[in-house]
Amino acid sequence: MKKLRYILAAILVLTVLGGCGRSAVPARPEKLPGTTGTAPVLEPTTEPPAASVEPETEAPAESDSLRYEPDTEDPDREFYLGDIRELLERPASAYADHVFSHQGTAKEEPSETFAAYDLAIAYGSRYIEQDLVISADGVFYCSHDLSPEALTGEPRLFSELTSRQIDELRTSDGGQRLLKLTDVFDRYGKSVTYVIELRMSLTTIRSFLQLVGEYGMQDHIIVQASYLWDLRQVEAVFPDMPKMILAFDPDTFDAALHEDCVDYICVAADHFDQESCNQVHAAGKMYCVAVLNGAGGIRKAIEMGADCYFTDYTAKALVLEELYR
Repeated sequence: MKKLRYILAAILVLTVLGGCGRSAVPARPEKLPGTTGTAPVLEPTTEPPAASVEPETEAPAESDSLRYEPDTEDPDREFYLGDIRELLERPASAYADHVFSHQGTAKEEPSETFAAYDLAIAYGSRYIEQDLVISADGVFYCSHDLSPEALTGEPRLFSELTSRQIDELRTSDGGQRLLKLTDVFDRYGKSVTYVIELRMSLTTIRSFLQLVGEYGMQDHIIVQASYLWDLRQVEAVFPDMPKMILAFDPDTFDAALHEDCVDYICVAADHFDQESCNQVHAAGKMYCVAVLNGAGGIRKAIEMGADCYFTDYTAKALVLEELYR
């Protein structure tokens, strides 16, 4: 019996010593939490690397991410076309992936407002565009112009105004407020694709990517930029996010044909033709045009095989798509 006790004690000691040799710290993940790519290397920069894009708390269920019914305290309630769930339950157009609603329905409602986005979705669109600007205190707003003057009469740049000052502005057509990017995410959730243009520095690109990760929107965005360098920064964090270069000059167009991170090449409406479309397709990329509003230009894009285009007239474009695609 004493010998048996010695044997059991020896086994216990060996077990404890063996356990002490294992680290309690988990291995470093190969990928950034919340992303689909390896840890980013953003160069050139001397700034610290971007923080993880993992949300600190569990993301809400998709069905909870939509603001279904405006309550009496909602400042935007009178500008909604209706309950957003009912709008999104309307059938999307079978041609929606060809038609990018430029600033919502910018020729029918004030650009990049809830009224403009709701109307585009009601027409059957599921691709809505946002141009990002940033306030003096680092909040992202949706605006094509660098100042809110055209919409509100305020001549100062967004970058000169705090978010509190911007939130006090109202559109001259009837009092709509200017939308934060988070306002748009909150209303439409993951039921649409956001075609977002970046026009910002490395620091603000990192802030944008952080926000996207917190909202879990990386699979619901096509990001567009005028510079390949900007798209490379996005590629480092979200390699699977589709990326579009605005190739409005020949040098950018030629470089984009050979750029691995580019998925879409977008050309200007006055410079699109069959030859450039064929070049883009031969490079294995998607061909896009900005901005087409006339029936003739839209029909030409459809018949030459353009994959998509921006338009201020979503309803017209979807009708022409059905006729000619």
